[in-house]
Amino acid sequence: MAFNIERLRQNISAYGYAKQNKFEVFVQEPPIFRNRSLRLNNREVNIRDLNNVHRFRIEQVSTPSISLLSSDVNRYAIGPTQKMPYNAQFRDLTFSVLADQNADLLDFWYNWVNTVFNFNGQEANGNNITPGNVLPTYTARYKEDYSTTMMIVIYNEFGETIKTINIYDAFPSSVREIQLAWNDKVNLLRLAVSITYSGYSIVGTNIINNN
Repeated sequence: MAFNIERLRQNISAYGYAKQNKFEVFVQEPPIFRNRSLRLNNREVNIRDLNNVHRFRIEQVSTPSISLLSSDVNRYAIGPTQKMPYNAQFRDLTFSVLADQNADLLDFWYNWVNTVFNFNGQEANGNNITPGNVLPTYTARYKEDYSTTMMIVIYNEFGETIKTINIYDAFPSSVREIQLAWNDKVNLLRLAVSITYSGYSIVGTNIINNN
């Protein structure tokens, strides 16, 4: 069949399209952070307030990714092989977070990772949830303490929700390094955060029987 530009135009007109820049990410604090504040030198920041800040600061995100793990199986015990799935694997998603002027969001993610696995203890006057001069324990907490549900919402041109993606048992698996340079007077400070999770769902999506 020859390519038909008019049919393409009709298809676009009928079904429209979605844009990559119409989205929000909602980060709900984990249970261990609830009713807590970050102690930032001489001031305190309510962690719940940072949830709303993230809505406007996560400027780039990858949606959850799933891969089917498979093994090569001979179709008739001999001869050509075919792939047969035996498991599913979720890959970490990544955030790009535009830092605020006090870098409070950096403290938020640092403390979250340190809560998952205590690699740095607590400093007496540092950026910690609770004060004290405590050595690191090098131990991990229970997952239900540090994991949470996150949500990615995709909008259309009119600001209407077209997809809601729930991400379950999510927590940061890494906070990447930040490149600083005296001669860089243009770029803004951004955080690169990777999130791991146990599963995800697209809300309202299912298969029904047409019979």
